[in-house]
Amino acid sequence: MADFLKAENLTVKAGSKTITCGVSVSVSRGETAVLIGESGCGKSVTAAALAGLLPSSLKVASGVITGGGRGKVGMIMQNPASCFDPVFTIRDHFEETFKSAGGGKPSESFLKELIFTVGLDASGVLEAYPFQLSGGTLQRLMTAIAIAMDTSFIIADEPSSDLDVLGQKELLALIKKVKKERDLGILFITHDLALASRAADNIFVMKDGKIIEKGSPEIILKNPSSEYAKALVKANSALYDTPWTDFRKEAAGEDAAGM
Repeated sequence: MADFLKAENLTVKAGSKTITCGVSVSVSRGETAVLIGESGCGKSVTAAALAGLLPSSLKVASGVITGGGRGKVGMIMQNPASCFDPVFTIRDHFEETFKSAGGGKPSESFLKELIFTVGLDASGVLEAYPFQLSGGTLQRLMTAIAIAMDTSFIIADEPSSDLDVLGQKELLALIKKVKKERDLGILFITHDLALASRAADNIFVMKDGKIIEKGSPEIILKNPSSEYAKALVKANSALYDTPWTDFRKEAAGEDAAGM
């Protein structure tokens, strides 16, 4: 039976205020599930709950989480520059990750292999400070940190929002590569439907803290049933002047080219 990262009927509250209500999402190993919805709808709170990283101001009021928790799920966050401490080197960040997970100091060979996995040369980054590296490089390093503890699942929370178009394509290709090589399950959080169409096996649509629709990309992005999802698709098509079917053709072309 496949391993799952799953939330069932998850309700998260901030005091008496309900942030998410009865949310059920899941992703299995080898699968990419995409959670879409407007800003503030509860996507990142759901991700934090699954990863066991909710701030102290938020509490899980009800529901069941399977396969999640701190140290069991790798996270790739948006705005990578803000996720690294500027006074510590990249080596320090890797060592702190292992220490917080109860592990020993990682070997030099392991770090080099890990960084090579995400397309970087360890000699150029391990002793560097975060402010000396580009956003794209930091995002690759965050991916390396996410897989460092041999997790089965990664949550990517708007990971490409601070990257240009080329950087977005490179990051998506990297995540697909790591997923295939390590048989990972990926929960991708985004409001970018073009990215969702390239990445998703299944899509969950979130609005006002609730999941209002779920299904394959062919259903959600081409023939959604909810008025909200229809509005998202229409707005995305108007913004980019590109129909959904072209996103799928582009994705197939990228995969054929080995991206």
